[in-house]
Amino acid sequence: MVKRLFSNSYIVFIVSVAEKIKQKVAEIREYCRAISRDPAEIKIVGITKNQPFQKIIYSYHAGLLDIGESYAQELVKKAKLIEEIPELKEKIRFHFIGRLQRNKLKLLAGIKNLRMIQSLARKEEVDSICKYKDLREIDYLIQLKSTEEKNRNGCTFEEARELLEHCLAKKLNVMGIMIINFPGECSRDTFRSARELRDNLEKDFSVELPVLSMGMSRDWRDALIEGSTMLRLGEFIYGKREHSKLRPGEDLNLRPTD
Repeated sequence: MVKRLFSNSYIVFIVSVAEKIKQKVAEIREYCRAISRDPAEIKIVGITKNQPFQKIIYSYHAGLLDIGESYAQELVKKAKLIEEIPELKEKIRFHFIGRLQRNKLKLLAGIKNLRMIQSLARKEEVDSICKYKDLREIDYLIQLKSTEEKNRNGCTFEEARELLEHCLAKKLNVMGIMIINFPGECSRDTFRSARELRDNLEKDFSVELPVLSMGMSRDWRDALIEGSTMLRLGEFIYGKREHSKLRPGEDLNLRPTD
């Protein structure tokens, strides 16, 4: 049991943090109703990159079971800790949201709780993914970028069509689109363009792409207005990230029982 890993005082602390997360989720649901969206249609992914493993414990107790990570090595370490806790092992669902590196795919293939990769951007990545049986069985999102800047991950709107066609030919299970709206860009315009592209791809390829992963802590309200079905939230859910000199994934130990 999760509770057996911690002292009674720390269990009280976990519950109190979980309640704060629940309040944030309730705020999102209330906003959904205010704009005539069904809260049940919106999935929230808690982003815990560079955060202690405990944040996943808090999320679990708040009923937030989808967890997003950006770094393969950090995800592997957290996934190993998940394996040691039966309740979490059965329920936590990991999403990889970082830039795909072909030399790190083997690491991702070994993660039992990995359910989705949201950052598919190139046909070469698809070809490499297909070499791993476990990775062929999970879900994918095509990551778009709103500009053609080379230092941004994702494919252009024009490239997305060819990428989807390649994914379908390789029989990868593409579920939709992911896009990041960068500061200084009009979030409503970015999200609307992504939704319209998704709609066109569904029509042109006769496929269903139900997932629109749009919206982070700074712009989730605009994303919901424009049709997002999945929010990726870090600071809004967990508070400001504690700045640390530790490398990603280094501070992952469970707090021991007093």
